[in-house]
Amino acid sequence: MVTVCAPPGYGKTTFASQLAAAADRPVAWLSLDEADHDPTRLLIGLAASLNRCLQLDPWLLQALRSATPSVFAEVLPRLVNGLARDGCLLILDDVQHVTASPSAEVLGYLCEHVPPEMRVVLAGRRLSGLPVGRLRARRMLLELGPDALALDREQTRELVDGVGVYLTPEACAALHAQTEGWPAATYLAALAARHADDPDGAIRAFGGADPTLVDFLTTEQLNAESNEHLAFLLRTSVLDRLSAPLCDAVLGRDDSAAILAAMEQSNGFVIALDRRRQWYRYHHLFSQALQSELTHREPAQPHQLHRRASCWFEAHDNIAEAVEHAIKARDERRVADLLAEHIEVLLVETSPAKLCRWLETLPDSVLLAHPPVLAAGAWAMFQLGDLENTRRCMRLLEGLSFDGPGPLGEVSGQAAVALLRAIVAWDGASRITRHADAVRDVEPRVSRAFRTAGLCLGISLFLQGRCAAARDLLEDAAEVAGCPVEIPALAYVLLALLDLEEHCPRDAEVHIRSAYAALEAAERQAGLVAAPLAAALAWLDIVRKDRAAARVNFDRAVGLLPRAAVVPWLSIYVRIVLGRVALELDDVESAGGLLGAARRGLVRHPDAGVLPHMLASADRARQAAQGGSHALLAPLTQAELRVLALAPTCLSIEEIGRTLCVSKNTVKTHLKVIYAKLTVASRGEAVERARALRLIA
Repeated sequence: MVTVCAPPGYGKTTFASQLAAAADRPVAWLSLDEADHDPTRLLIGLAASLNRCLQLDPWLLQALRSATPSVFAEVLPRLVNGLARDGCLLILDDVQHVTASPSAEVLGYLCEHVPPEMRVVLAGRRLSGLPVGRLRARRMLLELGPDALALDREQTRELVDGVGVYLTPEACAALHAQTEGWPAATYLAALAARHADDPDGAIRAFGGADPTLVDFLTTEQLNAESNEHLAFLLRTSVLDRLSAPLCDAVLGRDDSAAILAAMEQSNGFVIALDRRRQWYRYHHLFSQALQSELTHREPAQPHQLHRRASCWFEAHDNIAEAVEHAIKARDERRVADLLAEHIEVLLVETSPAKLCRWLETLPDSVLLAHPPVLAAGAWAMFQLGDLENTRRCMRLLEGLSFDGPGPLGEVSGQAAVALLRAIVAWDGASRITRHADAVRDVEPRVSRAFRTAGLCLGISLFLQGRCAAARDLLEDAAEVAGCPVEIPALAYVLLALLDLEEHCPRDAEVHIRSAYAALEAAERQAGLVAAPLAAALAWLDIVRKDRAAARVNFDRAVGLLPRAAVVPWLSIYVRIVLGRVALELDDVESAGGLLGAARRGLVRHPDAGVLPHMLASADRARQAAQGGSHALLAPLTQAELRVLALAPTCLSIEEIGRTLCVSKNTVKTHLKVIYAKLTVASRGEAVERARALRLIA
């Protein structure tokens, strides 16, 4: 037995025709209709089809013409016995017309007593009423559903090409995702694009509300639904997923479980999402078509239905879906109230991009009435590296006051704003400590806000050049739980950069892995932390002498630099780091551009701690590689420049090694190379020559 069960437009009849054409045995084909509800008429048609390819017992045909044929006692047993003599392929198409009628018993008998010599194919939109479960348990059944008949991406491309439409691979992939491989919808979309000036645009605009698709579904599916089922379909189409309790709440009824179960059997566009049949969804295009029809018939209904769905999801602690339905209900006040009440959880468990999308639906007047939501919006924009919208949220927060809790559980609005000012550090590195201390003075020591303020203090110490003191605070912030993932990830990245500054590549590798693990666990790879993380990895690759990997990570970091602009000091520092990496890659031009951008950043943000000194050192290295290139046999490396910078001091070779965390022999080797490149013979001559070339101050 083979069953081919799918909604209209999936090519069931076409598939059966292909089976018939490829068959190695006689084929009997019977297309059923509503008249076949009469079992005798069904058997007459079946016998006639079989008799055209097999020689049936004449008695059968005569018995069926009698006034009262004994169907189950005589006709069916003799028919089955006769079929056992000669094998054939029997195809019964459109079986949905008889699965809810007395004729279903005839088909059920044939299914369970089919002789081994026979192959039977049942094709239709539903198979309810047939003994599919028993056949499945007896391993007599091959089941083909919409998934087997759906087009894959290559078949979608072939169909579109056959219509005479050229699409880019991206548009073709979008079409496949939209139609879910539904052949009829794919064909209708291709027809819509065939005469369009912009086929790709026409494909992307195609949806369930397209008139050709609505006409097809109305004719082939919706007209066959009862009024009760059609109303149920239309009103539940506003739901992305359906369960019986949810539908009961939205529609004000108590029998949704039975309706969903019945519709799954009779409507292939209703798809179960779990084996227990608790959650369902509609095919995407089918849902869109239903929503379009609902809006046409009952314009006021969608907003009311979304509002009820929002209340149901809130009552069941699914705040994200409650917010989504409140947005679709255009209930701005409810959206803001939901966000304000659950902002601490949402800030951690919801992606910043989604949270920002929610906030974009709210006007300033509503946001101003919900300051904690505004503060959370600033955090979300900060995590994405969205400077403009972070500024907008911070500007709206100016002058507002509110009692806690804030988005990180801060005890007051004043503490929430101070923490934001500390993390973005827009008013200079020297003010970070003041803002962070203002938070730590009022927050419990074990709170997320207190430890996040500790991250800010660690940043302040790092910018002061007090790296050992900064490390303890950064390590504590890296372990804080219940914060937006960018907080521990940023701490790990800064620890890695600190490790590299102090020539500890193994520790840097551990911290880089921890940062990646934190971001991957939250499925976030392109926010604020992305550029410094890629820069740290590029620097580590240089230390490992993997120039190819360093170039890849360098290019990635440069592309992500705009996201770091939300934190001025971080943007400047990452450019300095990348400038150093560029010099190690012998890319003097890129180094010049990066260091020039860092210099311009310092003009706008001069209060940046040790960053001007770091930039000056990197600039001298660039000048050595560029301006001094005509005077040097070869440019000095970063490691050689670090040794050269200590040459004018009174430190011994051994003391220079301890300062740079390298061995005495390594310092000797670097000095030997430096002397050769500067064409000098002593440390004093090297210092004099380096100053002439402006390699050192």
